[in-house]
Amino acid sequence: MSEWYADGLRFECTSCGNCCSGPPGAVWMSDEESRALAERFGLPLAVFLEKYARKLGTRWSLNEVSVGMSGGRRGFDCVFLDRTRVPGKALCSVYELRPTQCRTWPFWPENLDSEQIWENVKRVTPCPGMGAGSCTPSSRSASSVIPIGTQVRRQRSIHRSLMSVELVEQWSNAAALREVREFFFAARVTIDARVSKERPLCIASGACCNFEQHGHRLYVSGLEAAFTLLRLDACHGITLDARAIDASVTRGDCPFLVRGFCGAHAERPLGCRIYFCDERARVWQNELYETTHAGVQALHDTLAIPYRYMEWRAALAMLRSIEVA
Repeated sequence: MSEWYADGLRFECTSCGNCCSGPPGAVWMSDEESRALAERFGLPLAVFLEKYARKLGTRWSLNEVSVGMSGGRRGFDCVFLDRTRVPGKALCSVYELRPTQCRTWPFWPENLDSEQIWENVKRVTPCPGMGAGSCTPSSRSASSVIPIGTQVRRQRSIHRSLMSVELVEQWSNAAALREVREFFFAARVTIDARVSKERPLCIASGACCNFEQHGHRLYVSGLEAAFTLLRLDACHGITLDARAIDASVTRGDCPFLVRGFCGAHAERPLGCRIYFCDERARVWQNELYETTHAGVQALHDTLAIPYRYMEWRAALAMLRSIEVA
C-alpha cells in the first residue's frame, strides 16, 4: 500500500523561525555534528559544548535563549537563531552545519504518520512553508516537492524503523506498566514540591491553554500522551475522540480546556504542571523542564520504548487514530 504522500510533499522555507522557537525543547546533535560546529567556531569540543549546548540525559542539545513575544510573554529561540540580520526574518547563523533534526524539518517521521497529523503540525507550529513551493518531484531544490524514493524515504530510514501502529501499540502497552506509573507519579511530586517552594502566581485564566492566542505550544513524548489518556479513561471516565482534537486545533487551544478550566487537571502533562505565565518563573521552570524531560527520555531507554517528542495535539491525534487491541 502506498504512503499517503506518494505524490510528494511541498515545502519552501519562509525563514519565519517558528520551527526554531517556542516553548522549551531540545535540538539534538550527534557527536559528528557537535565536532563540526566546534570547528566552525574554532573551539575545542568541550569548550563549544559548555558555551552553546547542554546535556539532557545521555545526549547533547543546543542551548536556547529566552526572548520576548507579543503581549509581554516569553519564548525560547535556538541559540543560533538570528533575528537581526534581515528585518522580518529569522535566519540560522550556522545553516550549512545545522543538525539533522533541523535539516529534516518538517519531514520528521511523527509528522508523516498521516495527512491529518501533517496538517495539524502545519497549523499549530505554524509553518507557512508546509504546502508551499512548486510541485516538481525531479527538482533537488529546497523549494520543491520532496519526492518519494529520495529524500523522504532517506529521512524516514534515518529516524524511524517502526510504523505508527507499532509505536502506538508500544506506548499504549507501556503506559499500563507499574514502572511507568511510578515514574510519572514521582515526577509530579517533584514538580509540585518545586512549585510550592517557588510559589509562582497563577490566576487560573486558562490563557496558557489557548496555545495560538498565548503564543505557546505544549510538547510531550508519545509515552506520556498514552499514559495521560489511559489515566483519564480508567480513573476519571474521560475519553477523547478525533473530532474533539480537530476542533481544538481549529480553535487554537487544548482539547481539554472547558470554559476556561482544565478538564484533565488531575492528569495533565508534566509540561503543564511546570509552566506558569508568571515572569518570575522563567529561569527555574526552564531548568526544571529540562531535568524532568531528561528523566522521561531515560525512562524510554530503560524500557526500550521508541521515543518521539511531539506537539500535544499531534500526539493525541496519532494515539486516537489507531485502535490498539
